[in-house]
Amino acid sequence: MKEDLDTAIEYYLKALEINSEKSDCLYNLGNAYCLKGNYPEALASFKHCSEIDPSNASSFYNLANVYYLMSDQDNAWKNFEIAAEKEP
Repeated sequence: MKEDLDTAIEYYLKALEINSEKSDCLYNLGNAYCLKGNYPEALASFKHCSEIDPSNASSFYNLANVYYLMSDQDNAWKNFEIAAEKEP
């Protein structure tokens, strides 16, 4: 599975070189980084995704999960609240 994640990350990064504003690529890239345990990169991907598509509740939910995994409960709670507001 690790090789699959590495390949997925490589392809998402290539796609983002072509169009850095593809929120679905950023979202999936964040998921791949999270599965690998690379929380700082996952956080950066989900942040960028939520900036590009602020209506996407899932990006805020995943952002909250990554903050939680990084033991940052304040930011986790803040982003869980944002996700709940966007998709009650």
